[in-house]
Amino acid sequence: MPKPVKVLILLANLAGGGAERTVVRLMENIDRERFQPKVGILWSEGPFLERVHPDDLLQAHLPRLGSTSYPRLVVDILKAHNRMLKEFQPDVVLSLTVSMNIAAHFALTIYGRKQTGWILREGNNTLRMLKDDVSNPILAKLRQWITGVTYRGADKILAISQGLGEGLAHNFQVDPSKIQVIYNPVETQPVERTPVQPPMFLSVGRLVYQKGFDLLLEAFAQLNHPTAKLVILGEGKERETLTQKIQQLGLQDRVEMPGFCNDVSQYFRKATAFVLSSRWEGFGCVVIEAMACGLPVVVTNCDYGPPEIVSHEVNGLVVEHSSVEALTHGLKRILNDEDLAQRLGEAAVQRAEEFSVQEITRQYEALLCSVVKP
Repeated sequence: MPKPVKVLILLANLAGGGAERTVVRLMENIDRERFQPKVGILWSEGPFLERVHPDDLLQAHLPRLGSTSYPRLVVDILKAHNRMLKEFQPDVVLSLTVSMNIAAHFALTIYGRKQTGWILREGNNTLRMLKDDVSNPILAKLRQWITGVTYRGADKILAISQGLGEGLAHNFQVDPSKIQVIYNPVETQPVERTPVQPPMFLSVGRLVYQKGFDLLLEAFAQLNHPTAKLVILGEGKERETLTQKIQQLGLQDRVEMPGFCNDVSQYFRKATAFVLSSRWEGFGCVVIEAMACGLPVVVTNCDYGPPEIVSHEVNGLVVEHSSVEALTHGLKRILNDEDLAQRLGEAAVQRAEEFSVQEITRQYEALLCSVVKP
């Protein structure tokens, strides 16, 4: 029997984002007879840490972010990754997120690539993220150049949506033959819904500009429905700004932001509809999770992901991104047309089944095998 393929998965930590969620689901479902996976993390933190067995972790225990200079941090990360590579000697490295992809590129260059295949996964609108993160135009150009060199150097690039893959090829001159689209795995266990009254809209995501929660708050305020509620689950740097906006709009009694929630199903059970108000996305796992529970969904037609998941007026509503008026109209349609909401929710369940964890894991396994060196 051949030896299992040794796979090193590189992440910064096990925070509650889509990349980390995907890794956890992959670790829980991968064929352990064919693969020996380990997750290499720089910081031992995040709500998903408890879902990965300690024997499956390689932990660097770096100083907390902000406690050291940026040059020192870069050196520490390279040293940590090289220790992991030398200790584990993987057949394949799978890196996730732009920062870890760039770090993996340099670490693998130092370590040597002769016997190690490398797959990098991109899970967001890379160019938009770079423009949002770096305001200095010279630094932005430099970061874009480094990102392009990194992405062109991988054996394979895993894009989590078709639009994202096309964007990588166009914006970073990546060979399209290197790009493979694999959607995110989603736990699609249906729940028995008991929607609450008054109606309650639900949204989930990091509290950052990308997610468009400021637009959602304005749209919700324009509903002119005196009792409807809005719950936004997630945490992030925009919390204070969003809290101030809630107060300015007079929504203190109708909008809740409870923070990060590891089990969103309890909210899916009670919600009237799910709303994704993003300005851009990489995919949008939570949309499928909501659909699997039979929730009618209202999503924006942003780049990338949601328009590939949802077919307008078939299994959800797709509205113009960055438009308060379009969001408001979508919410009103769900509130005012119970037959439409029920039909969309029933069709959503069928669509969500196409993103099962088992099916996506098999696709990951095939991709991992494709880059193993002879």
